Amino acid sequence: MAQEAPVVQPRRLQLTETEQKMFVRTTDQVFGGVVYWINPSIEEGERMQIAQLLKHGGARPATLREHGERMDESKLNGVIVNGLPQMASHIARFHLAGKRQGSSSNDASVLGATHVISPDTHFGEYAECMRAGVRVVTGDWVLRSIMAGWQYVERYFSPSTRKLFSGMIVSVTHMPPGDKETLLASVMALGGQWRERMCADVTHLIVMQAQGSKYEFVQRNKQLGIRAILPHWFKESLNLLRRVPQEPFLFPDPPMLRSEDEQMALLSATQMVSPPDAESANGSAYDLPRPASACMKGYTVAISLELRNQLSDGAVARLTQRLNEAGAAVAGAVDDWNTLDVLLCQHRSGYEYAKASRLGKIVGTLVWLYQVFISGTLTPPTRRLLHYPVPVVAVEGMDRAVISVSGYTGVARQFLRTLILAMGARYTPHLSRENTHLITASCSGRKYAAAVRGGIDVVNHLWIEQCFQRWRMLGVTHPNFTYYPTLPMLNAMVGSTEIDVRRLDYWVNKPAGASIAEWSDMDVLSDSDLALSNGMDIAGGSDNEDSNQLAEEDDEDVRSISASVDGGDDEENAAATRHTSRAAAMAASRSLGEMMRAANIFEKEMRRERQYRSRTRNTMQLGADANVDAEDQSPQKQHRAGSDNPNASKRRKTESRVRIMLTHVQLTPAEEDQIYAMGGEIVHNASAATHLVIGNTFKRTLKVLLALATGRTFIVQRPWLDDSLAAGVWIDVDYVTSSSPTKSYALEDKAAEKRWGFNLRETMKRAYSRQLFQGVMVVITPNTDPGFDMLRSLVETAGGRAVSELPQKRLQKLLQANDRAVRKARAEGDTSDIALPLIVVTCPQDAHMWPQYVSEESTRPWVYNVDIVLTGLMVQRLEVFNEKLYPNRE
Repeated sequence: MAQEAPVVQPRRLQLTETEQKMFVRTTDQVFGGVVYWINPSIEEGERMQIAQLLKHGGARPATLREHGERMDESKLNGVIVNGLPQMASHIARFHLAGKRQGSSSNDASVLGATHVISPDTHFGEYAECMRAGVRVVTGDWVLRSIMAGWQYVERYFSPSTRKLFSGMIVSVTHMPPGDKETLLASVMALGGQWRERMCADVTHLIVMQAQGSKYEFVQRNKQLGIRAILPHWFKESLNLLRRVPQEPFLFPDPPMLRSEDEQMALLSATQMVSPPDAESANGSAYDLPRPASACMKGYTVAISLELRNQLSDGAVARLTQRLNEAGAAVAGAVDDWNTLDVLLCQHRSGYEYAKASRLGKIVGTLVWLYQVFISGTLTPPTRRLLHYPVPVVAVEGMDRAVISVSGYTGVARQFLRTLILAMGARYTPHLSRENTHLITASCSGRKYAAAVRGGIDVVNHLWIEQCFQRWRMLGVTHPNFTYYPTLPMLNAMVGSTEIDVRRLDYWVNKPAGASIAEWSDMDVLSDSDLALSNGMDIAGGSDNEDSNQLAEEDDEDVRSISASVDGGDDEENAAATRHTSRAAAMAASRSLGEMMRAANIFEKEMRRERQYRSRTRNTMQLGADANVDAEDQSPQKQHRAGSDNPNASKRRKTESRVRIMLTHVQLTPAEEDQIYAMGGEIVHNASAATHLVIGNTFKRTLKVLLALATGRTFIVQRPWLDDSLAAGVWIDVDYVTSSSPTKSYALEDKAAEKRWGFNLRETMKRAYSRQLFQGVMVVITPNTDPGFDMLRSLVETAGGRAVSELPQKRLQKLLQANDRAVRKARAEGDTSDIALPLIVVTCPQDAHMWPQYVSEESTRPWVYNVDIVLTGLMVQRLEVFNEKLYPNRE
């Protein structure tokens, strides 16, 4: 039996009037009026402790529904996808406030839940809770409320992963008012709270230096577990929309402020450890893992017909044996949907998958089941991408994607490879010219440099995870997909993306009218379930002013916070239990390791099954194939049939790589169809384009600049496209080896060339020889026009790296490198085109920032106006001593 939770004496915190209105609720008892239900996905010992604390604070448990043998309150259930309205009532394990399923509405003995305590949103009643106004919170809400002596507002303890800073309470010191206001507004908008003064309930102190009264309070009261952290952690988390590891940003000695070598040495210890081999603990890889516990006791499991057809009788027998060892009963066939709890299937297709989804059953893959066996813990399959069935069709467009991975190691790399192959793309361990995408954990290394030079799309792992989640090939220009933290920490974040339950409706047929599907779904409903169709309304569960915690997707107002911060000395000393981010990272690492170990076992099992069936099929067909004409099987005849022209294969391969981007050019539907018929493609991403077709005049548009930045995109006029379509082949245009490209395909606009001071043909030649910003760090100050996003896309497409700020040590090193580059150029007698290690793009409004960019040997800051990028791309030169590129002071 789990140890009883300690009784905590509530202590009132000293909050400001504004904070009390926004973040807490005063009641006679901490949990007065609260009726709760605790999700059984929480570990049993923790559930008992939470229940003790709730009871101590005056809360009461919700009345459980009487399901008989159909449902056990301690069991997990699945999410309902496109089910009948009454199905939510059918699978509910407890009564909701304002809804009395199966009971008279005036029955005072029935208590409807006002609060659900859950670590996530992956349970069957979640959608109904949102509609009924029932608050869903994490266990931290209970503990923090008891310790504070009053009830926290529930919205700040949401289990939704979209609430990035849920459960966090931050305070700020020694930060400029504007930056402080922006940071605190972001924290609040994503589920966190703030405090003006240091209180015992603060979880994080945002500080730039290890000094000040607030920092001293943290050091004096280490038992509170308050973390002093750099604001950079919040920036990195916001840019990725994921919580990044906190260790590199924590005081008293944050690795973020150390040298690059020290950072790498420290971070190497935090990299994820590869899981044990699939064969290490279970003999042959073909032996399924033995369950670590009887975690499926009381569950009835069915193997879908589709999955049974993939497995041999021996494999089904082994799987059944392992399920029995885990405590589950295995149904021979899906004939009683009322008693079924779990359906095992691999794809989002077929009657059984759709039926189980509409009825709110747990639907999981064998990878999910194997990880349950390994970990001994039953978790919802929708928490992880590989645990839920995948569509049977490949992602549209992924068949043309050739993807390589760099910087991700161990199980993280293995996980990404699995996602790539599952969506229908091709994975290559090495980077070559045929690659279309590189998934990299940092913007450094040989693969990254080669990809940038070759115009290959470069993204982080979030791109492939989001493509898998949405089952759609997404563009690569979204800031989340192209952002790289200052420190290499992406490897430890792989695998955290969940299934988006809202998008599953597409894969499940919704019953309509008197359809057979609807009538068959209604067979499992009882009279009490059907009562909902007789006019029962769903009422909110509370009259409190903040009770409308409904759709979490609704936009929330972001309040500006402009109060001054005191370093008060009257904070209370209250013990707090806080989980460290390192422990969470280690748990995530173990989880991903277990998942990939399970995936390895599944892949090997499926490979074994395919080999077995292939041998069986070949044996059966041996006699039938004996009389086949030898000539029909000769390799020579097959080769002749494949192609009469020895150059046809090479030509098709070349033509299939032509990807056209248009600017100021309109095509007819017939022309678009012919482009695709010739193996070409129309794209809207400059990084993917091989040709940019423009109108009769040259204009400095974003597409043109991006094409110049890639260093490999041909800029041609409309006649090239017309002639290629007329000839049925793509006509070569080469600015590098040909002094006069065929006909007039290369645009010549003398007026534009004179205006901007460049020659397009010479520009293209220089662009092919090297990328303009290769090896250059570009700092972009806040008020430039164009803004940061546009300039960053241009710089990074041209091989550089763009940031908004740099740590002081890194900045000083780059300034010293600038001095060395200038000395070398002057010694060689050519300063017309210097690729400085550091270039600062700025504007007069940011003049106050310029002094920090002065190096020891320079007479002026290394700052330039936006033309260093815009004009630099057009002339393909970095004329760092051209005074026209210096910013003017207002």
